[in-house]
Amino acid sequence: MLKNHGLHLVENAFWEIANSDPYLAYSYDMLHAFDSGEWGKYQWPLFLDHLTQPQKVQLTRNMSQVLRWRGLNHYQEVTAVDFADGNNYRDILKCILPCIVDILPRDSIVVQAIRLCGINQTVASLNLVSDEQIEYMEKCLPKYAAICSCLSLDLHKNYNYPNAIQYYIHPKIFGRKDQQ
Repeated sequence: MLKNHGLHLVENAFWEIANSDPYLAYSYDMLHAFDSGEWGKYQWPLFLDHLTQPQKVQLTRNMSQVLRWRGLNHYQEVTAVDFADGNNYRDILKCILPCIVDILPRDSIVVQAIRLCGINQTVASLNLVSDEQIEYMEKCLPKYAAICSCLSLDLHKNYNYPNAIQYYIHPKIFGRKDQQ
């Protein structure tokens, strides 16, 4: 039955290489899966659609006042960015939180979602991730899932997309790094 669907056992060439396990080689691609995926393709457009025109003007004003930092992209019209790669989206996420707190209500679920995106992006991007950081990320993910459920209801956003599961399993992937 599996053979008819192309799922039959196919020997992997990496099984023959000493000390190689292709199943442990999987890693989480932050740039594509998170920066240009979870944040850039899903949360950033949702956030922009949520803003009124005066709020977009205020966001642009706030973002233009972010201090310059070498290697950090700055945008004159951040709300008008119609194309960006993962690096650009990552830079927007790094700057966005202090720029939106005076635009949206204090208890805004959108602000909470962006905050948790930023936390998870920061921890996941570290070169060395400690057990404490993985535990913290694992505590943040259920909160993020709950917030996304609320956003889904409030803003009619569908969070059922192909790469969504990767976002929730990446702490487990980081936990495996030190075991190899």
